[in-house]
Amino acid sequence: MKKLLTFLLFCLVLVSCYISDDDANKNCIENCTIFSGQVKTVDEIGIPNVKLTLDYHIGGELSSYTRIIGKTKTDQNGFYEMSVYIKDKELGETSPGYFTLTLDPEKINSSLPEEYLKPNIVSEFKPEVNYYSISERNVTFENNFIIPKKGNISIKLKNFAPIMEGDFFNTGVSYNYSFLSGSWTNYQPFGGFSIGATANPTVLNCETILNGPIKIRVSKKK
Repeated sequence: MKKLLTFLLFCLVLVSCYISDDDANKNCIENCTIFSGQVKTVDEIGIPNVKLTLDYHIGGELSSYTRIIGKTKTDQNGFYEMSVYIKDKELGETSPGYFTLTLDPEKINSSLPEEYLKPNIVSEFKPEVNYYSISERNVTFENNFIIPKKGNISIKLKNFAPIMEGDFFNTGVSYNYSFLSGSWTNYQPFGGFSIGATANPTVLNCETILNGPIKIRVSKKK
C-alpha cells in the first residue's frame, strides 16, 4: 500500500509539472502584436477556414509551461490576422521561452485535389514557425503558407559493388515546404526522403514539389 501511495504521489508531481494557460479569448486593446498572412496554393487560390494557433512555450521533457496566446481562422480568401498581447516577461532575448505559430493542416488536406502536395503527404507533424525572441510590441509579423503542386522524381543508383562489409551508397531528396516570410524560409525545410543502396541498381521514387528547387544528395560510406 505504501509503495502504491508513493507511486501515485510521483505521478501527481509529474502531472503538476505541465502547466497550460489559455488566453486565446482575451482581446488585445492596446500595445498589440499582429501576426498575419495567407494560406494559399502556388497558383494563388486562398484556402478558407484553416485554423492557426499562437503560443508561448517554456520547458523541456520533464516540465513545461505553455500559454495559448491566440487562435484564428483564415477567411474566404485564405487571409488571417491575429492581434495579441505579449506579456513583459515574454519579451526580449532574456525571456526563457519562445513563440510558435502552428497551422492545422486538416482543412488543407480535405479540401484540395490530389494534384497538390498536401501537408499530410510531407509530414505527420503540423507546420509551424518559431520565434525565439520578440523584442517589442506594436509590430507585425507576416507569414504565408504556400501549398505547391505535386511532382515526382526517380533516382537510380547503378554500379553498386561494395568492396567491404558495411560499404553502401545513400541518396536523399529534400525541398522547401514551409511558412514563408518575404523571400526567406522561416520554418525548417522538409528533410525529404532517403534510401540506402541494397541492390544493383537501386531506384528511389518519391513525390516532391513541382517546378521548385529540389536538393538531391548522394553519399558513399566505406
